[in-house]
Order: sequence, then structure tokens, then C-alpha cells
Amino acid sequence: SSSSSSSNEQEEKRRCVAREELSYISNVLEEDGKNYHAWSQRQWVMRCFSSVEHLWKDEMDFAHSLILKDPRNNSAWNHRWFAAHRGTSVAISLHAATDEAEYAIQGAEIDP
Repeated sequence: SSSSSSSNEQEEKRRCVAREELSYISNVLEEDGKNYHAWSQRQWVMRCFSSVEHLWKDEMDFAHSLILKDPRNNSAWNHRWFAAHRGTSVAISLHAATDEAEYAIQGAEIDP
């Protein structure tokens, strides 16, 4: 039981570190949405905490917010792809791929 609570505490610390790091990087990207180093760090953080499923959904939303702000931000588009694939090169489901294709088409319509 003590090892279980210790494990839970460690996992909560990991989540806290991930949230703090992602928050800091978000602030950097709000200032400069095309900062290559910030995007690289963000992807590194996501790979380190890839087991925290809700972070991936949050990343999709974060990329979406920056794409809306600047539809020509290739870094935000790349990060959305990265998040959709959960930071791996494994193929996504046909349903997810269709959703992403529709999203890209809608994005192109915003700024043709």
C-alpha cells in the first residue's frame, strides 16, 4: 500500500512537472508561435509524458488555437500531426486520419 501511494505521488509529480513545463512553453509560443526551439522542447516533454492520455487531447486543442491565430504557422500544423500520432510514427486509425484530413481542408478554407 505504501509503494502504491508512493507510485501515485510520483505520477502526480510527473503530471505537475509536465503541466508546468507545457505552461511555460505555451507562454513562449504565445509570443513567437514559430519558435523552433520551443516546439522542439514541447515535443520532447510530450514524449516524456506520453502515457498521460489527456495531455494529447490538450495538445490537439493547443495546436488548434495557434492554427486559428495564424493558419500559415507550419510549426502548429506539424505539432497537430505530432499530437494526432501521439508522438510516434505508428499509423493512426482510418477514422482519426479522416478527421485530420477534414480538419486540414477546413484550415485551408480559412486561408486559401
